[in-house]
Amino acid sequence: MRSIAALALCPLLLGLPAAAANVEAGYTVRWAGIEIGRFEIVLRSTPDDYHLAYQAATTGAVAWFFDFTSDGTANGRLTPAGPSVDNYEGRSVRDGDRVSRWQVAFAPDGTVAEVVLDDESRGDREPVPAELMVAPDPFTLAFRGLLAAAADKRLEGRSFDGKRAMDFYLDCAPAPAPVHPAAFPAPRGGALFCTADGELLAGRSKRWGDRTDDHNRDRPPARLWLAPDIGGVPHWPVRIEAEGRFGAVTIELDHLVEPAA
Repeated sequence: MRSIAALALCPLLLGLPAAAANVEAGYTVRWAGIEIGRFEIVLRSTPDDYHLAYQAATTGAVAWFFDFTSDGTANGRLTPAGPSVDNYEGRSVRDGDRVSRWQVAFAPDGTVAEVVLDDESRGDREPVPAELMVAPDPFTLAFRGLLAAAADKRLEGRSFDGKRAMDFYLDCAPAPAPVHPAAFPAPRGGALFCTADGELLAGRSKRWGDRTDDHNRDRPPARLWLAPDIGGVPHWPVRIEAEGRFGAVTIELDHLVEPAA
């Protein structure tokens, strides 16, 4: 199982932002060059805590026959050991009225205090063992990875989102050329080029699991480009390329709001 949204992952944080992080980023999702969706993420942090929020939706012709939206948040504390999540929740809506919800409250030691799932999600998932139901959530793990990513360094981590437990890895090297996504007025040097992959440990879908297993068996790792020094974060994803079920998918940064220098 692979994750496209949370691909920069690490179990331990090597350094916190020197100042509060403040980023609003928007991405165009394309399949075979055709826009099929939007992904938006907001990061707010102080020296003591952080807030992550995301929204995703299908767009254009795809939305006519597959109307899908999703949103969620992760909130927690910034500690000497790194971001420590307190709660994570999400929601997805298909075809206007098929709603799925998930919510996880984490104890200070990283164990799960409470999991809330809608009946459909709970019934569709194989159970996750208690020993795998531990922090962080995928987006907090991604935040850790963006803070720790560096050239010639491998990052590994595990996440639990209320439905699934997954392992991830991220390998980075210096990018061979400056990056120039649509959101940048000019190319930026000092970027990282990374490959990322993941493995589903528990929480396999009973409905789609066989198809997902077949699709992911020979799929290559995703490719990411991380630009330096975005909104107080050492690295931030500006382009992702991955093999989807029906062909290549690209996710490119086209909207960025960050504090003025």
